Amino acid sequence: MKNKAVKILAYVNPKSHISSTSHGHSDVGSFILWYKDKIIFDDSGRATYDDSELSYYGRSIVSHNGIMIDKKEPLIIHGLNGYPELLTQEFLGRSPEVYVENNIRKSCLNLTYYGYERTGEKIVISRKFMLKNNSLEIVDDISGKSKHEIDTYFHITSECDIELTDYCIILKDQDSKINLSSENLNQSMAPLFDEKSTNIGNMCAVSKKYGEVSNINSIVYKQTAVLPQRNKYILHFS
Repeated sequence: MKNKAVKILAYVNPKSHISSTSHGHSDVGSFILWYKDKIIFDDSGRATYDDSELSYYGRSIVSHNGIMIDKKEPLIIHGLNGYPELLTQEFLGRSPEVYVENNIRKSCLNLTYYGYERTGEKIVISRKFMLKNNSLEIVDDISGKSKHEIDTYFHITSECDIELTDYCIILKDQDSKINLSSENLNQSMAPLFDEKSTNIGNMCAVSKKYGEVSNINSIVYKQTAVLPQRNKYILHFS
C-alpha cells in the first residue's frame, strides 16, 4: 500500500507454517516502510546460515517489525522452533487472512493470523494498517484469554536520529520527521540498544549483504496484559 510519500510492504505467508522447502522467516504480520523513497522501518535480513544466535535472530519475529507473544514465534518455522512436517494441520492452525480496502481518503490493509492458537488459548492477532495523507495508524487487536507478555518491535534505520520523549518517539533525518506515538497500552517502553552502536549481543543488527552486519535502531514496546487487548501506534509524517 502507498500514497505519494509513504510506501508499506507487509509480510504474510500463505500457509500457517514455514516448511523445509521455503526460505521464509517468522515474519507474519510485520512490515517495512519507506518515506520519501528512504527506508525508515526495516528488518534485519539473515546475515548467516550457520548454527548461531545471529542466524536464528535473522529468522525470528524479533528481527522484524512484528509482535511476539510469551517469547514464542507466531508460526512454526522449520529448524527454528519446530518441524511442521511432523505436526498435524490442526496444531499448525489456519492460514492467515488478508483484506484490502482503498478509497479516496485512506488505504486499509488488515492481516489476521492464527499461529498462536497452537498454545491452546485461542490467541488470534488482527493487525490493521490505515494510511492517510500524513499519517499511518497500526491497530493490533489481540484476542484470547488470561495474562500474556506482548512484545511489539520497531526497527529503524540507523540514518535516523531518535529522540524519546514522554509523549512520542521522534525520528529525524536531513529532510523528514516522523512522530511515533502509542495509545491503549498498559506497558513500559524502552530502547533495546545503546543508540548508534552495533549490538549483536542484544541482537540489534541488520544485514543487507550475506556475511555483513551493521547497526539498526531497535525499539520494543513491552507489556503484560490480560487478553483481549487493543494496541494502537500512530505515525505522523512531516
